[in-house]
Amino acid sequence: GVPTIVLNSEKRLSALNSEAEDLTGIRISAAEGESIMDVSREQGFAATVIELCDNSASNGGTFQQGTYEVSGHEFNINVASLLGKDNFAKAFYITMIRVD
Repeated sequence: GVPTIVLNSEKRLSALNSEAEDLTGIRISAAEGESIMDVSREQGFAATVIELCDNSASNGGTFQQGTYEVSGHEFNINVASLLGKDNFAKAFYITMIRVD
């Protein structure tokens, strides 16, 4: 499957699938509700994810994409915001697609 991360509106971890856990080293059982910046071993990865989330949220929830090298492989980091009726992001859906 595709490594997938779900963050809440405050960019705290709501869900990770097993592929995302294996790739990032983050265990949802230990990290649920924590800021991705606080639990990511790779601060650059966390910063990239947060920047993409912010860009998506401030542009009407539009899809955002960036790249980051994780475990020696290049990944496209894809972020979609899930907006409420008030146009504020309620959650962020992040997928990681290996490029190389």
